[in-house]
Amino acid sequence: MTCKPSIERLRSVLMLDSQSGILIWRASRGTRKAGTVSGTPHKGYVRISVDGKMIRAHQIVWALTHGGWPIDEIDHINGVKDDNRPCNLREVDRFANMQNRTKANKNNSTKMLGVEQIGRNFRARLTAHGRTVNLGVYESPEQASKAYWTARNMGGAA
Repeated sequence: MTCKPSIERLRSVLMLDSQSGILIWRASRGTRKAGTVSGTPHKGYVRISVDGKMIRAHQIVWALTHGGWPIDEIDHINGVKDDNRPCNLREVDRFANMQNRTKANKNNSTKMLGVEQIGRNFRARLTAHGRTVNLGVYESPEQASKAYWTARNMGGAA
């Protein structure tokens, strides 16, 4: 883990618009100008370079809002990675954060979350809080997906 700047340092270089979640530079430096929006998009998130360290904007917003760096992960409640309004952020553990996923991994041949192909059949599985629950084997990926979403919406392996 890299050493992050102090909260005081963040406050000296960035200003938070808590209504929009946008961070604004306080002073000009190099090509950046005071009063301009900070950050660059990266994989859906916004990253900001502070003292040569690239930090995701939602972590900075959390630190500025709560007076300290998060211990766990910061989750975007609405699932929008660049919506960094303080009211849209919450600190959660890794397992809780993964429950927001709505898409399968790119290497998942079924392209359905919680569904994998086993021979000619399809298995539904749900993982939460370190536990994996097998939800059954089905003839179609749609049946397996329905079982996954039903279990997930009911609390599944929680």
